[in-house]
Amino acid sequence: MSFFNKEKKPIYLVTKNFKEKLFEKSDLVLSPEFYWAKKTTLNLRYAYEASKMAASIFDGILPAGAFKFKVFKLDKNEFIFIAYDIQNIIKELELIGVDMHLVEKIYTAQSEFMDKDVALRINGTYAIASSEGVITYVPSKFLNSSLDMNVDDVLEEKKLSTNYIYSKSFQNIKINSKESNLILWLLVILVSMLFLNVLKLQRDRSFLVKQKNTLVKKYNLPKTTFQIKSMQDELSRIDLQQSNLKMVIVYLGKFKLSKDGFFSSLSYKKEHLKFSVKLDSTEKEQKFKKYIAKKYKILRTGRLKRDYMIEVSL
Repeated sequence: MSFFNKEKKPIYLVTKNFKEKLFEKSDLVLSPEFYWAKKTTLNLRYAYEASKMAASIFDGILPAGAFKFKVFKLDKNEFIFIAYDIQNIIKELELIGVDMHLVEKIYTAQSEFMDKDVALRINGTYAIASSEGVITYVPSKFLNSSLDMNVDDVLEEKKLSTNYIYSKSFQNIKINSKESNLILWLLVILVSMLFLNVLKLQRDRSFLVKQKNTLVKKYNLPKTTFQIKSMQDELSRIDLQQSNLKMVIVYLGKFKLSKDGFFSSLSYKKEHLKFSVKLDSTEKEQKFKKYIAKKYKILRTGRLKRDYMIEVSL
C-alpha cells in the first residue's frame, strides 16, 4: 500500500505479498516479516546503552548472516530490539519485483508505528498490530474491526522518522581502479602538504625561540615565565603601595591645620604609615584623630614634645 503526496515521495508498506510497482523514487516501510524483533526489560536508561547488548539478546536465535541492530525505548527499562540483514532484505525485495533503483530509504514498521496502539489493516486479509509494544503481522480476522484503522489513513498523515535501515545515498558507491589511483594520489599530495606545513611551523617556532633567547641575553631579561610572573607580582605590589601612599597623603592634606601647625615627619614601611604633626591644642589632636579614624585603622598614638605621633594601617 502507498500514499502519494505532491510534497513528499510515495511511501509503500511492503509485505512479502507486495504486488505494486514503483514508478518514481519512493520510501519503503517493511512489515515484521523481513526482520526479527524482541522486547526486553533491562536496567538501563538509554537506547544507546542497550544497543551494546543487542548481539547477546539475539544469541542463538538468528540464522547465519551479516546482521545489524536497531534499539527503540518503549517504556521505562523496556526496549525493542530489531535484528536485520540488509543484503538479504534487498534480495527478497528484488525477488518480489521491487525496483531497488527507485528505493530511496527503507524503514521498519516497528520504528514508524511503534506509537500506535491500534491495529492497521493492510488489505482485506492481513494487518499489522502492536502486541505489548512489538509490531506483528497477523490475519485481519483475529482483529476487532471496531478498533483498527487502515494503514493508508495513517500514511496520509505520516512523517517518517530518521530511523531508516537503508539509504540509497550511502549504498553501492563503486570506485574503479582509475578513480582509486586518483584518490590515492590526492591523499599522498594532502599528506605531503601537511608534512611540509608542519616543517614550516617547526622552523618558525625555532626562529622565534632563537629571537627570544637573543633578546633575553641582550637586555638581561628573566629567562622563565615563573621569573617574569614573580617580577610582575612584585611590581604590582610596589605600585599598589605607592598608590595607597599617595591617597593617604592627599587625605592628610585635606585636614585644616592651624596657622602654626604642620607635618614634621612621615615614614612608610610595608603597610604601616607613621607620621607626626605639630598641633596647637589637645582639642585639635582629638579632631585630627577622629578625622584619621574615618578612613584608616589607627594602630598607636603618642606625643613627643610638641609632635603628635600616629601610626596607621593602610
